[in-house]
Amino acid sequence: MKGYMGKILVVDLGTGTCEIEKVPDQVYENLLHQMEATIRPMLVDDEHLQAELISRVGFSGNYLTHRETRDFTRKEYLRMWPPAGKTMLEIAREEAFEILHNHKPPPLPDGAAEKMAALISAAPKE
Repeated sequence: MKGYMGKILVVDLGTGTCEIEKVPDQVYENLLHQMEATIRPMLVDDEHLQAELISRVGFSGNYLTHRETRDFTRKEYLRMWPPAGKTMLEIAREEAFEILHNHKPPPLPDGAAEKMAALISAAPKE
């Protein structure tokens, strides 16, 4: 891990085994935002369930295509992300440039460069 800039993320896949992932800071922050949105309390009153709209649309209708659903979803569930004044494309572009300009790959293990040079020199030339 020497020279790695970022966070170590331990992932439990629900099987009793864990996987260790190295992720850049930007990816880690994005995961935190997603987890915060997921663990917030879910309100189940008539307004949050949009009971009136569903009752108006009926059994065979599709309430997801109505403007009220879109507006309510943006207001209630997407209010923290993306940050105000930025689109998802702008955020993704900023994160990509940050990674491209500041990422420092970890050094190769001892002897790896020599092994790669040997493999390249042994490869058939075209």
